[in-house]
Amino acid sequence: MTWRPWPNTTIRAAAFRTLYRDLLTKQTIEPTEVAGFNQFFDAAPGERVNHRGVALDHRFSSNLSGGFEFTYLNRITPARNITAHSWYEYKRDEELGRAYLYGTLDRRLAVGVEYAYERFHIDNGRIDTTHRFPLSVSYFHPSGFGVAVRPTYVRQYGEFLGGAGNGSQDFWNVDLSLDFRFPNRQGQISLEVRNLLDEAFGYEDKDPNLPLFVGKRMAFMRISLSF
Repeated sequence: MTWRPWPNTTIRAAAFRTLYRDLLTKQTIEPTEVAGFNQFFDAAPGERVNHRGVALDHRFSSNLSGGFEFTYLNRITPARNITAHSWYEYKRDEELGRAYLYGTLDRRLAVGVEYAYERFHIDNGRIDTTHRFPLSVSYFHPSGFGVAVRPTYVRQYGEFLGGAGNGSQDFWNVDLSLDFRFPNRQGQISLEVRNLLDEAFGYEDKDPNLPLFVGKRMAFMRISLSF
């Protein structure tokens, strides 16, 4: 459901179920989102997921917008007991929350403030909680040059993998990007540096294929051309 009770306000809600197919049958024409809620995650074949979500997006003015989103996932994953030659299922609940406020101070400067909340509860009693506070400042020059700085404060606590046991950690991560847009929209070249301050931390990412933070400084360049 998507509802606009007022011209600048959108309310979204969704409730749906997904079944993750194996590698050979993952291709699908299904939309990746339902009312703005992602329905595809990195999951094991045969995993069943019940999604519930609600969100509100509001534009305060032409230069300021904000909103929040909350999603609850109930995931049921099949697994095989090799010793007993049998199958079993384990369950986990996930709560994902997000609030944001974006503003453009003028045509060259944009800022953003966000808060992200994650809570994972597995049926063996393990509970992990993460709070993230990303900030962003972006500058765009008429010549095509742009720079963006994104400091993020992270606090994570729970039971960590790799024998670390229970504990908590908090740290700051700073990402930097430099961009140059070619004239007449012919392309763009970007240089991005993640973990600019080269801070060491043991952040446990829930999706190792798409990590949010890296434990050491990393830089890469991307070039896109339009003909």
